[in-house]
This record gives sequence, structure tokens and C-alpha cells, in this order.
Amino acid sequence: MKRIFFVVFILGIIFLGGCAGTSSKKEIVPLPPRRVFESIEIVDNVSTTPFIVRDFIRGNNTFQQGSVNFATALFLADLGILAEITKEQFEIFSSVIFSEFPQKGQVKEIVIPNLSRSSDSDAERNAYLFVTRQQNSEGRYFYLLETNIPISGIYDRPYYDGYVMNLNRGFLKNEIPGSWTAIMFLHYVDNNLFYRGIAYPSKSAPLIITERGELGLDVSMNAVISGLSTVTEVRNKLRETVAEAVRVAEPENQQEFDSIRRLEQFTYLSLSAYSYIDGIFYEAKNYFLRSEEITVEISTSPWGRRQQELRNIMNFLLNTIGK
Repeated sequence: MKRIFFVVFILGIIFLGGCAGTSSKKEIVPLPPRRVFESIEIVDNVSTTPFIVRDFIRGNNTFQQGSVNFATALFLADLGILAEITKEQFEIFSSVIFSEFPQKGQVKEIVIPNLSRSSDSDAERNAYLFVTRQQNSEGRYFYLLETNIPISGIYDRPYYDGYVMNLNRGFLKNEIPGSWTAIMFLHYVDNNLFYRGIAYPSKSAPLIITERGELGLDVSMNAVISGLSTVTEVRNKLRETVAEAVRVAEPENQQEFDSIRRLEQFTYLSLSAYSYIDGIFYEAKNYFLRSEEITVEISTSPWGRRQQELRNIMNFLLNTIGK
């Protein structure tokens, strides 16, 4: 009798476990795609020129060219192709993606032919970008960019603490997945355009300098994006803060001295970026040269990696693109 009871007990556990497993499997429902679309056959297999596919009603927003260039450079850096882009290609990306924005309720669809580097013969080759005008809870307008390019670096953070878009993976055909899709934002304040990826902080310039054991940086641009500050105010704040930080610093060893020098270098890079965004190109060049005059090894910390990214971006903009 005990043996029969034991067998029934075991079977009951197996049955309940099976039910639990079945019910849990039912709960795992894949996220619906963010957007479905029709793939376009690209005849020219070597084409890299973006072009607009769908016609849309254009708004009348125009932005400072420096801020448009900076946003374009951040986008291409997230794609991982900034270093291989020519000035002519850059201007195409800038004019196609970061100008002529849609009105509210419209969708601007852009195709970048054959951007995928996947070896999968069945993979989608084209990158699709969908630009829409949105409004946040505070009533501020911004643009949303959705794309079928998968994100590769949110969690493992390969070389800076943000994300990159993976061009070596096959893009799904006809849909933007609900999970690993890259989502980007374009905020605008006055006549300046600000690019931001899904991860925070972005590669854009630091806003507030703080002390965290060693001199560190807070790179949030939220005050500018939210309209609480202006680019000019940020530049002035950076100048005042770094001057004060360097003036009162009393380094006790080489490590602290190097930290101060990195702070100076990153601040000059940041001032270069903000000046470029605001269209003051001679000032941007001067600040960049001042940062280059500082000889110090860049930190391997997260903000050190952001510093190197910002240096690469400003070097490209000033020496390849110019005004």
C-alpha cells in the first residue's frame, strides 16, 4: 500500500511539473515586431549610398550644420564605420538621414543598401531606418529612429559603456524585432540637433564635472536636451569648472597628477565638441589642438573609453569634414 502511495505521489509530482512547464512555456510570448515593412531588392550589390524609399510630408525644421554633422558622426560611430567613411559619403548620410524630417503622423523610410556584413546568404542585406516625429509627456517634440540593425554591445560593452550596432549579423527580413532592435532619438533645442542612442550615457560630450575619488566626469546631456540649459551655458560651465578644478588640485603622486591632466584633456575635447555643435568652428579647432598638446595616457575606465571615442569623432569632424 505504501509502495502504491509512493508511486502515485511521484506521478503526481511529474504531472504537476509537466503542467507547470507547459504553463510557463505558454507565458513566453515573443514580443511583437516594432514595425513590419517590405524588403526592397537592391540590384547594385556594391551600393553604399543611402536613399529614401517612401515619400512623406516634410516638416520645416532646419538645424545648425555643426549639430547635424556631430549627430551624423555619432550615428556612424555607432554603426562602427566612421573611420572608413569619406567626406562625400558623410555628406550623403548627413543630408539623407539628418535633414528633411517628417511632420507628425508621417514616416520617413530610409534604406542603406547592403549594409549587412553577414555571411548568411538568406539574411537581409539592407538597413532600414524609420524616422517619426514624437512628443514626450512634457510636450517636447523629438524624432524617433527605428531600425532593423541589431544591437551588439549594451551588456558586454566592447569598447565604451554604450552600445554599437552589429553589422556582422543578419538583419531580419520584413520586420524590426521587438527586443534587440536599435532605437535612437533625435532631440532638438532651438536650432541644435542632438543624437542619442538607446544606452545612456552616449558618446557625446560631458556636461558636469564631479569628483569621485579621482576626478571623473558625468556625461549626461539631459540638461541641454530638456531645455534646462543651452550649449553656450554648458561651454561656460565647463570652462569655469575645469579651471577651478585644476587651480585647487594638489596632486600628491603621479596617479593624481595624471588624473588632473586627463580631466583637462577631456574637457578641452568636450569644449571642442560643444563649439562645433554651435557652429563656432575656429574655437572647436583651437580646443581640440589644446587637448592634443596634453601628453597623458588615456584611462582604461569607462569615461576614458568615452574620451577616446570623443577624440576620434572630433578628429574626424575637424580634419575630414571641416565646417
